[in-house]
Amino acid sequence: MKNFGSSKVYFKSNVVLSLFDKDGILKQQERISNLVTVVGLDSIIDQLLDSPVVAVPRYMELGTGTPAEFKLGNYIPNSRTIIEKTRIDNVLYMRCTFPAGVGTGTVTEAGVFNTFIQDAGDMYVSASFVGIPKDASSLLVVLWTITASTV
Repeated sequence: MKNFGSSKVYFKSNVVLSLFDKDGILKQQERISNLVTVVGLDSIIDQLLDSPVVAVPRYMELGTGTPAEFKLGNYIPNSRTIIEKTRIDNVLYMRCTFPAGVGTGTVTEAGVFNTFIQDAGDMYVSASFVGIPKDASSLLVVLWTITASTV
Protein backbone atom coordinates (compact mmCIF):
# COMPACT_ATOMS: atom_id res chain seq x y z
CA MET A 1 0.00 0.00 0.00
CA LYS A 2 1.41 3.38 -0.97
CA ASN A 3 1.62 6.09 1.68
CA PHE A 4 0.01 9.28 0.40
CA GLY A 5 1.09 11.27 3.42
CA SER A 6 -0.94 12.36 6.37
CA SER A 7 -2.22 15.56 7.85
CA LYS A 8 -3.18 16.61 11.31
CA VAL A 9 -6.44 18.49 11.46
CA TYR A 10 -6.75 21.36 13.93
CA PHE A 11 -9.82 23.20 15.12
CA LYS A 12 -9.41 26.72 16.41
CA SER A 13 -12.27 28.43 18.17
CA ASN A 14 -12.55 32.15 18.82
CA VAL A 15 -15.33 34.34 20.13
CA VAL A 16 -16.03 38.06 19.92
CA LEU A 17 -18.54 39.56 22.35
CA SER A 18 -19.84 43.05 21.54
CA LEU A 19 -22.00 44.98 24.01
CA PHE A 20 -24.09 47.89 22.68
CA ASP A 21 -26.09 50.45 24.64
CA LYS A 22 -29.74 51.31 23.92
CA ASP A 23 -28.63 53.77 21.22
CA GLY A 24 -26.53 51.17 19.38
CA ILE A 25 -23.17 52.55 20.56
CA LEU A 26 -20.47 49.95 21.24
CA LYS A 27 -19.71 49.98 24.98
CA GLN A 28 -17.40 46.97 25.34
CA GLN A 29 -15.83 44.32 23.13
CA GLU A 30 -13.94 41.18 24.15
CA ARG A 31 -12.01 38.88 21.79
CA ILE A 32 -10.84 35.53 23.11
CA SER A 33 -9.79 32.05 22.11
CA ASN A 34 -11.82 29.42 23.87
CA LEU A 35 -12.54 25.74 24.44
CA VAL A 36 -13.92 23.21 21.97
CA THR A 37 -15.36 20.48 24.21
CA VAL A 38 -15.02 16.72 23.75
CA VAL A 39 -18.68 16.67 22.62
CA GLY A 40 -17.87 19.40 20.10
CA LEU A 41 -15.02 17.37 18.59
CA ASP A 42 -17.11 14.18 18.60
CA SER A 43 -19.98 15.96 16.86
CA ILE A 44 -17.73 17.26 14.09
CA ILE A 45 -16.65 13.71 13.28
CA ASP A 46 -20.22 12.40 13.74
CA GLN A 47 -21.50 14.75 11.01
CA LEU A 48 -19.36 12.84 8.47
CA LEU A 49 -21.50 9.73 8.99
CA ASP A 50 -24.36 8.90 6.62
CA SER A 51 -26.74 9.06 9.58
CA PRO A 52 -25.29 11.36 12.28
CA VAL A 53 -26.52 10.66 15.81
CA VAL A 54 -25.26 13.77 17.62
CA ALA A 55 -27.63 16.74 17.27
CA VAL A 56 -26.10 19.86 15.75
CA PRO A 57 -25.62 23.01 17.84
CA ARG A 58 -28.51 25.48 17.55
CA TYR A 59 -28.53 27.62 20.71
CA MET A 60 -26.27 29.86 22.75
CA GLU A 61 -26.58 30.56 26.47
CA LEU A 62 -24.99 33.09 28.82
CA GLY A 63 -23.86 32.68 32.41
CA THR A 64 -22.29 34.41 35.38
CA GLY A 65 -19.87 31.69 36.46
CA THR A 66 -17.11 29.63 34.86
CA PRO A 67 -17.94 26.83 32.39
CA ALA A 68 -17.26 23.19 33.19
CA GLU A 69 -16.66 20.53 30.51
CA PHE A 70 -20.34 19.85 29.85
CA LYS A 71 -22.29 22.91 31.07
CA LEU A 72 -22.07 26.50 32.16
CA GLY A 73 -21.13 27.21 35.76
CA ASN A 74 -24.10 29.47 36.49
CA TYR A 75 -26.43 30.02 33.55
CA ILE A 76 -28.62 33.14 33.28
CA PRO A 77 -32.30 32.09 33.25
CA ASN A 78 -34.09 32.54 29.93
CA SER A 79 -30.90 33.44 28.06
CA ARG A 80 -30.75 30.40 25.75
CA THR A 81 -31.24 31.88 22.29
CA ILE A 82 -31.21 30.46 18.76
CA ILE A 83 -28.06 31.08 16.72
CA GLU A 84 -27.52 31.94 13.06
CA LYS A 85 -24.89 29.78 11.35
CA THR A 86 -22.98 30.34 8.13
CA ARG A 87 -19.90 28.73 6.63
CA ILE A 88 -17.26 30.19 4.36
CA ASP A 89 -14.77 27.56 3.21
CA ASN A 90 -13.23 26.03 6.35
CA VAL A 91 -14.70 28.55 8.83
CA LEU A 92 -18.02 28.18 10.65
CA TYR A 93 -19.61 31.37 12.00
CA MET A 94 -22.19 31.14 14.77
CA ARG A 95 -23.83 34.47 15.64
CA CYS A 96 -26.29 35.12 18.43
CA THR A 97 -27.95 38.37 19.45
CA PHE A 98 -29.17 38.77 23.03
CA PRO A 99 -31.57 41.72 22.82
CA ALA A 100 -32.55 44.16 25.54
CA GLY A 101 -33.99 42.30 28.53
CA VAL A 102 -32.39 38.93 27.64
CA GLY A 103 -29.31 37.65 29.48
CA THR A 104 -28.96 40.52 31.91
CA GLY A 105 -26.30 40.58 34.60
CA THR A 106 -22.51 40.54 34.65
CA VAL A 107 -21.91 37.97 31.92
CA THR A 108 -18.68 35.95 32.38
CA GLU A 109 -19.34 32.80 30.35
CA ALA A 110 -21.11 31.55 27.23
CA GLY A 111 -21.70 28.21 25.56
CA VAL A 112 -23.23 26.68 22.44
CA PHE A 113 -25.77 23.85 22.86
CA ASN A 114 -27.95 21.44 20.86
CA THR A 115 -31.19 21.89 22.80
CA PHE A 116 -33.35 24.80 23.88
CA ILE A 117 -33.83 23.32 27.36
CA GLN A 118 -31.97 25.58 29.78
CA ASP A 119 -28.95 24.14 31.59
CA ALA A 120 -29.23 20.93 29.52
CA GLY A 121 -28.06 19.35 26.29
CA ASP A 122 -24.59 18.92 24.87
CA MET A 123 -22.23 21.91 25.03
CA TYR A 124 -20.01 22.18 21.92
CA VAL A 125 -17.85 25.21 22.75
CA SER A 126 -17.57 27.40 25.80
CA ALA A 127 -15.76 30.52 26.87
CA SER A 128 -15.07 32.44 30.04
CA PHE A 129 -14.07 36.08 29.97
CA VAL A 130 -13.87 39.33 31.89
CA GLY A 131 -17.28 40.47 33.16
CA ILE A 132 -19.54 42.18 30.64
CA PRO A 133 -22.19 44.27 32.44
CA LYS A 134 -25.33 43.68 30.35
CA ASP A 135 -28.18 45.74 31.76
CA ALA A 136 -31.82 45.42 30.71
CA SER A 137 -31.51 48.06 27.96
CA SER A 138 -28.33 46.83 26.26
CA LEU A 139 -27.79 44.34 23.43
CA LEU A 140 -25.03 41.72 23.32
CA VAL A 141 -23.85 40.14 20.06
CA VAL A 142 -21.72 36.99 20.34
CA LEU A 143 -19.87 35.77 17.24
CA TRP A 144 -18.15 32.40 17.46
CA THR A 145 -15.80 31.20 14.75
CA ILE A 146 -14.53 27.65 14.42
CA THR A 147 -11.75 27.20 11.89
CA ALA A 148 -10.52 23.83 10.62
CA SER A 149 -6.99 23.71 9.25
CA THR A 150 -3.99 21.45 8.74
CA VAL A 151 -1.46 23.96 10.08
